[in-house]
Amino acid sequence: GHMVHIDFGFIFGDSPGFNMNFESAPFKFTREYLDLIGGPDSQMFALFEDLFVRGFQALQKHADGLAAIVQLFYGDRRRGAAEGLKSRLLFAQSQQDILSLVRDSFDNWRTKQYDWFQQQSNNIQM
Repeated sequence: GHMVHIDFGFIFGDSPGFNMNFESAPFKFTREYLDLIGGPDSQMFALFEDLFVRGFQALQKHADGLAAIVQLFYGDRRRGAAEGLKSRLLFAQSQQDILSLVRDSFDNWRTKQYDWFQQQSNNIQM
């Protein structure tokens, strides 16, 4: 089977720590995940990048509709959520722009610091 976790709060602009921007990576992409798919030179990583680009481009094609759904969901409570989502989807003008999200996310130091903070403050054993 397959499992995918989508943190919709994060997608809509809610970051951990009450929006104090602890977590600033585009998405969580740990060294462990890269190791799991065989490393940066593996066929699985090449497939991951290909599917990531294709998925991102599919989202870009529907950016207006997705933003409209977000606006309906939040209404006046979060006026910037829909436009924020749309701008995050439409910033990329090339495949390289999209792949920069993978590079910026991989083993991100702020992600590691936030994970450490969560472990310490919530007594999570890793």
